[in-house]
Amino acid sequence: MDPLTSIGLVLWTLISLGLTLNVLHPLINRDRARPLSLIFGFGLGWLIGELTIQWILLNAGIFLLLLVFADLEVMVFSWMLGIHLLLWILLLVRLWLVLNQVEYLEDQMLNQLGTEYQMTEAEPPPPKKFRQVNWKLLGLPGSVFKHHDLDVEFNREFEAEPGLNLKLDLYRPRTPGTQRPLLIQIHGGGWVIGSRRQGAYLLSRMVSRGWVGCSIGYRFSPEIRMPEHLIDC
Repeated sequence: MDPLTSIGLVLWTLISLGLTLNVLHPLINRDRARPLSLIFGFGLGWLIGELTIQWILLNAGIFLLLLVFADLEVMVFSWMLGIHLLLWILLLVRLWLVLNQVEYLEDQMLNQLGTEYQMTEAEPPPPKKFRQVNWKLLGLPGSVFKHHDLDVEFNREFEAEPGLNLKLDLYRPRTPGTQRPLLIQIHGGGWVIGSRRQGAYLLSRMVSRGWVGCSIGYRFSPEIRMPEHLIDC
């Protein structure tokens, strides 16, 4: 038996513990950490949180592989296995809660909009076959801004408060119109990273249906702290 493998198993258990806790609650203090640390912590939490099942399988595989060559006492092995089982259960419970948000959102839609929204159909309908997909957008994502009925104004400055100028991207139909509904998009990134261009496809599609779209920018942590991000927006 290789003692280094036993040490590796202990370290892997501690790393797994830290990564799982970071998914459940960020371990990095946003008020004190450097930007790179925030991005690194957010990226790991986001990746493991989104790929929960894949992470559990990978984690279990590495654990079992190290266990084969490790030399551990029964008590230590029991603790290691118990910790990993607990971490996997916590991640699965979190995944179950996330998946059940669909029913919660459905109930809220019914309460707020009634049953009529269920009869609304997308126009044009979303593609259901590979040949119906606009693959041009995948290879040339910038082509979304060249639609004949789309007018995009990038980097338009607005005064969020006296002395603070931020930027937004404004999406409008080229054809004149009044009383158009407005969709405001706040890009993702955990208030740490992100870009206003993330909402380009959604906003361009809504503009094609007569809407006006606005993708607004805001300052990131650690420059500011919550709720200043929302105040910027």
